[in-house]
Amino acid sequence: MITAIGKPLVGRLLLYDALDASFDEVRVDRSPECPACGNEPSIKELEEYEAFCGVTTEGGSELCEGLGTD
Repeated sequence: MITAIGKPLVGRLLLYDALDASFDEVRVDRSPECPACGNEPSIKELEEYEAFCGVTTEGGSELCEGLGTD
């Protein structure tokens, strides 16, 4: 999307099967009732991962590595 090269996966989900080394594409329609992207969204911001999962900082640091939280 940044370079405007190719076709973005808007409205589609790309599935990769590593055993067959194949790709499948599934069309995904937007749901008007979706709490994140529907007509009246109730989710308006990202949740703190550790708080959302109920993980403490001491025990959750390994779980959150690579997820953007330290």
